[in-house]
Amino acid sequence: MICNYQIVISERRKLIRKLNEVLDSRARELAINDPHSKRKPRPCGITVHTGIGCPNACVYCYIQDMGFTFRKAVPYRLKGKEFVYALINNPYFIPGVGGTYLAFGSITDPFNKDIKSKTLEYMLAISKYLRNPMQFSTKEYISQEEAEMLRNISTNVSPLITIVTLRKWKRLEPNALRPELRLESIRNLRKAGFYPFLFLRPLIPGINEDEIDDILQEAKEYGAIGVVVGGFRVTKNILYRLRKAGFNVKDILERVNTRRLSNRKQINLSLRDIKVRTLMIAKERGLRGVLSACCAMTYVINRQGYTLPCANICFTGRMCTSPIYCNNQCGKKLPDINEEDVKTALREELNVNILRLEIIDKEIIAYVDRKISYNSNTLAKLRMLSTLYRRRIVIQ
Repeated sequence: MICNYQIVISERRKLIRKLNEVLDSRARELAINDPHSKRKPRPCGITVHTGIGCPNACVYCYIQDMGFTFRKAVPYRLKGKEFVYALINNPYFIPGVGGTYLAFGSITDPFNKDIKSKTLEYMLAISKYLRNPMQFSTKEYISQEEAEMLRNISTNVSPLITIVTLRKWKRLEPNALRPELRLESIRNLRKAGFYPFLFLRPLIPGINEDEIDDILQEAKEYGAIGVVVGGFRVTKNILYRLRKAGFNVKDILERVNTRRLSNRKQINLSLRDIKVRTLMIAKERGLRGVLSACCAMTYVINRQGYTLPCANICFTGRMCTSPIYCNNQCGKKLPDINEEDVKTALREELNVNILRLEIIDKEIIAYVDRKISYNSNTLAKLRMLSTLYRRRIVIQ
């Protein structure tokens, strides 16, 4: 695992030189100007767009409020090597197995029939040049042949299969495949040697709560290793679509400040009670229960023989469900780090002088010579360095 800043910088430069030899100037310019070269990491890592738009038109989906279409999915413009070039020019990206997680499936289904080949192209390029852990979420059917194809590309892949209803899917997910085929995807991926997790997201108060036990039981029987229990973000448009589909949204409205609702801003509902109940049921069903997708990815990496804590360092906060529901035990897998290397990284990334540095268990506390501004760039750099060192970074 790379947990050394200077090695990361050196590796980035080496990869840039390598791809400079195979990409012409136009391809390099296209990649450098692409949003992937500037995208800031999220808790799940850096989101990968292999397509734009999604025809599943799920009633609860927020991509339409972000400006994307429900009409069709269009393959992303970059080729595989161009995409890799964009990533290694991203200042927040860490290459390698111990680096940034790459999440497929935020604004499209990566295994949509029109997108699938682009997804596989990107995965192949990532595996060849970067080796970073990859995670995808899908509602599509993955055949046994396709699962084996994925296996030949990389074993550091975490499949999340989204099932949020068994009985109401035609109303909630009008154009998506029926849940029975998604369950078959779980079975095929498990047979191919993967560790698929059920993606139970969103949890919608008053709408799919009554199905949680049945969904977990079915996923377990088809070979799911665990479940990622997700929240629910709501907008005025989503509420309108739910009502139009015949759903009572009373329980949702009880959990949201309606004055904050708009057509663009997504409001996270407080669902801790439902999430805890879901985790308890998952444990009874013999499934690992986690609250963040990164935890499922970390489980997969460690099954491949690595000893790594979660890249999102969620084990330092309330999102961690270990040891009751998750057995990753990230807090016991902290890597050794070099104090001088940490000082160099903080100096270079935050433009500060380090007066004193303390490395205490899961935290790095840096005392610096000036107050820093916690803008989005600074926060993204701190998240990147937290991933690198697998510790929370506190600036004093």
